[in-house]
Amino acid sequence: MFIVESLEITVIAIAKTYNQEIVSENHLIIAVCEFLCKHEPKICTSPIKRKAENARKIESAMDSSGFKPPIIPANLLARIKQCNDMDEVVSLAKALAVSETKETSFIAAEAPAQITSMGDFHEPLGPSVGILPKIIPDKDTAARLIQSFLVKSEFYAWDGPYNTKDYILVTRPGQSMGRLFVTNKRLLFWSDDLAKPHVGLFYSDIQGWKTSWMPLKSRGVVAMVAGRKVIFVANSTAIENAERYIKS
Repeated sequence: MFIVESLEITVIAIAKTYNQEIVSENHLIIAVCEFLCKHEPKICTSPIKRKAENARKIESAMDSSGFKPPIIPANLLARIKQCNDMDEVVSLAKALAVSETKETSFIAAEAPAQITSMGDFHEPLGPSVGILPKIIPDKDTAARLIQSFLVKSEFYAWDGPYNTKDYILVTRPGQSMGRLFVTNKRLLFWSDDLAKPHVGLFYSDIQGWKTSWMPLKSRGVVAMVAGRKVIFVANSTAIENAERYIKS
């Protein structure tokens, strides 16, 4: 299951990186190559790497401006879901490496309205990608996890655990926990119970902000939003990064 979820998250993030709204074989070969290079570098052969590099060049050369969260077509999703072990990932990589390279077809469509400051918390746009892993090994992985939910000109800054009892943020009775992702535009709360970020807050919608020191490298936060207090505790470094943008 780890392999399937990892490939799904990665391929959506790659499509988003190239501003594409539909995942293509180009994005899939790049994702598979990155997965093999990270987990089994010895079996990520030169033909696979060349194919992935060629796919990157094609995608980089395209003039794309998609805003919607990328969608994985059913045929590509089925191929991903067959990857239950490393041998099947290698088989998929080899098949993609010898397939004819295709440019992503761009379907012209009216650009959907982007989420903007609305004076309150909002629900982030984006597909369900899976429950967060208990341990996120590095910031590159964290940035990739959140990529498909970002709006135009938004980028990942930091992340860290949070917990809260506030009714605006909880996803279960009583107290709930999750991961707070900090970007240059907003805070994104991703509960441990859910397969995507469930609450977002633009910095421009924060009317008041106070923090206090807490144990275990955490900070308590009291934010005033839409005339009410919202209270949570989060990783101190994530909060410090958020404050850089709140005060700017």
